[in-house]
Amino acid sequence: MLNHSSLQVSTDGSYGAVERTAYEGYSSILHDRAGAAMTFRRLLQDKVATYLRKMPADPDHAFLRMAHAGTSLTLGRIWGLVVRDAKGAARHHHGDAYLSAIYYVDVPDEMYGPDGSRAGWLEIGRPDIDIGFRDEDVMYVEPIVGKLIVMPAYIFHAVLPTSNPRARVSIACDIMLSPAP
Repeated sequence: MLNHSSLQVSTDGSYGAVERTAYEGYSSILHDRAGAAMTFRRLLQDKVATYLRKMPADPDHAFLRMAHAGTSLTLGRIWGLVVRDAKGAARHHHGDAYLSAIYYVDVPDEMYGPDGSRAGWLEIGRPDIDIGFRDEDVMYVEPIVGKLIVMPAYIFHAVLPTSNPRARVSIACDIMLSPAP
């Protein structure tokens, strides 16, 4: 991951001081068919298939109905992040995708930030507007090397601010829903 040719210095500042990032394009991780990138794709496909098998069939729930409606999933966008200092990503969702995932490649032993012991953690569930959301409705996930998180893409999420001289490396991706062939 750290040596992948598609990693570029981030210039937009949207995530803080992202050291390097990779996104779509024919030279990206998505199109790499060799080595670790291919191993990651296979791991992701297996884990997403397991995730879908565990979802209940519910014709009245739009998200669940689509998982069992003769559709197929394809790996859409995929990007890598190499981050030392992150202001924190704005709460967002990936509404044009069906599922979103993040895989932690490398994580510093300690991260520092205003959220103390949760610095750098993934916050899931709190929307980007103040609607009186309760803290007990929010889930926090600690970044651990080798952990893969798969969730519905419509769920709001953010990374809590962190800093560390050692980079946190992750791969994120969106899985798209399409009609079955």
